[in-house]
Amino acid sequence: MKPAQQSQTPLGSPPEACPYCGCVLAKSPQRKTKCPHCGKPIYVRGDELVTVDELRRRHEEVILEGNLMALLGIKSAGIEYAEILASDDSCELCKALARGKYPVDQALRDRLLPNKFCTNEFGCRCTYIAVIE
Repeated sequence: MKPAQQSQTPLGSPPEACPYCGCVLAKSPQRKTKCPHCGKPIYVRGDELVTVDELRRRHEEVILEGNLMALLGIKSAGIEYAEILASDDSCELCKALARGKYPVDQALRDRLLPNKFCTNEFGCRCTYIAVIE
C-alpha cells in the first residue's frame, strides 16, 4: 500500500499566484518554472515565488556584502591593492574591470562590485582578490 501523498499547499493557505501577472497557479511550484499564463520565469526561494528582477536584486545584495567583507579582509591584512576576479563566462564589462588593480580604499569607497552595468543573465558574480607584490 502506498503512503498518501501530501498536498503541495497546506489546507487553508491561499493559492500561489504568478509574481508577474497575478494569475493563480494550479499547483505550487517546487522549482523554477514558467507561468502558464504570461510565460515569464518564476523562481522559488524558500516559500516565496519571485521574479527574475527580485532574484537579481537579492543576488546583488549577497555579492555586495561578500565583496565588502573580502575588501575589509584584504585591508586588515595590510594589503593595499585588490584585483577583480571575473569568470570565463563573465560579460565583457566585467572582464574589462578585471584587467586592472585598485587601491583597496578606492574600491571600498567606489563600490565597483557588483558591477551595475553587468549584462550577465544573473548579474555580476565578480569578486575581489588581494594583490600581493
